[in-house]
Amino acid sequence: MLSPLQHCIQLSLSTGAFPSQLKIAKVVPIFKSGDPAAMDNYKPISLLNNFSKIYEKIMASRLTKYIEENGLLSPSQYGFRKNHSTMHPLVHFMNTVSSAINKKHHVIAIFCDLRKAFDTLDHKVLLKKLKKIGLGGAELEWFRSYLSDRKQFVLFEGKCSPLLDILIGVPQGSILGPLLFLIYINNLPMAHPF
Repeated sequence: MLSPLQHCIQLSLSTGAFPSQLKIAKVVPIFKSGDPAAMDNYKPISLLNNFSKIYEKIMASRLTKYIEENGLLSPSQYGFRKNHSTMHPLVHFMNTVSSAINKKHHVIAIFCDLRKAFDTLDHKVLLKKLKKIGLGGAELEWFRSYLSDRKQFVLFEGKCSPLLDILIGVPQGSILGPLLFLIYINNLPMAHPF
């Protein structure tokens, strides 16, 4: 016999519907340093429902297995991946530059500042990319449901803001966020000639 939580999760996955009660994030601004009156000196921390994280953990596990078994991530994707570190792209970059210099070739590098990148993901584009890697049916609908109709409120000094809609981005502090971000930017490394 299934526990009520197992039943709810299985129902969510089979129907492609993520519970709307789990789509609300509480944002708590944490002071970093400097002038407390300057908003730039606060880091917003998004707190998600713990039950939401259970759903996400199960879907992240399934999606990771699917991606790895089918070799869907570019070998140049190093972030947020098991058995990869920040040293891997540095070594790759240095090897590429050294090789080009040894061959007396010119080297051009483009660096992207990805601060707040999770906040900029377009849901329609992400869903197209999920479909392109082979997701469909209830799985794709689950992600559509997971991303849509999300809301957040800010809690500061004991006061709550009204609920606001989240129209872009993946939930900060989520388990799925890094994996969805990798899928979103997966084709970026393919833009280079090497």
